[in-house]
Amino acid sequence: MTTVAVADSQDKAKASRRIQKLERELAAQMDAYDDLTAQANRQARSVEVQEELDAQYDKVKTLQSALREANMSTDHLRLSLKEKADSLRHAESTITSLQRERASITKELLEFEADLQHQRVESEAFGRELKLLKADQSGSARLKEDMAILQRNYRSAKEALQQAKDQLEIQVRRATELRNWQVAHLHEK
Repeated sequence: MTTVAVADSQDKAKASRRIQKLERELAAQMDAYDDLTAQANRQARSVEVQEELDAQYDKVKTLQSALREANMSTDHLRLSLKEKADSLRHAESTITSLQRERASITKELLEFEADLQHQRVESEAFGRELKLLKADQSGSARLKEDMAILQRNYRSAKEALQQAKDQLEIQVRRATELRNWQVAHLHEK
């Protein structure tokens, strides 16, 4: 509990005790007033009794006014205490919300750091692979030249094979024509 809340609670307790005291005094004065009123009625309203009655009446009015002021002061203290309690609840809610947000940010930061570490490892591996590729690049240029030569040789061999197939087809056709001619001429004889 804060110092302000303790002070408000003490003020409230004092005001409550003061109200109780004023209420007792008022009750006593009202009883005295009633007694004096009865006495005054019985004694045919003597001047002295009337003055005492008037003085007692003034005291009753003063006490009633003091009691109203004490009640207003107590109400004001209650309202002030309620406002401070509401403010404290709002502050606690804000603190709880900020703590949750902080925990969320901390979690995201840890995830980001883990992801960053993973990216760093991948980046280092990529760097090593790049170095290897650069080292192999000179061999790769030679390999490209060899591949180009092999591809030209393959195309040449393919063309030669196609030409040989074409020649074979021509020769097969000629052989077939010759057989047919031979068969045709042998049957004629």
